[in-house]
Amino acid sequence: MRQAGEGETSMPMDVTLRQLRAYIAVLETGGFSQAAKAMHLSQAALSGLIKELETRLGVRLLDRSTRRVSPSAVGEAFEPPWRGACYPTLTRRWRA
Repeated sequence: MRQAGEGETSMPMDVTLRQLRAYIAVLETGGFSQAAKAMHLSQAALSGLIKELETRLGVRLLDRSTRRVSPSAVGEAFEPPWRGACYPTLTRRWRA
């Protein structure tokens, strides 16, 4: 991954808002199944969005086990700025 120059962010330009929303949805709902339902996606589609996001960033954002999903150390650092950016549009959808 290239390094950010002065005045640039290090986020690749091909990361989509949909991928970021999927990531935040997983964190907010606590799992892939619940997040997929909240976003009106199949679980496979949601998993694909998360995998694409992690691949494009070159890091693992979520620690997965058979029983739970939690943010990795990188995911914890990545989440706050994006939760704020996505939060207003997300929570209205599944907290209504």
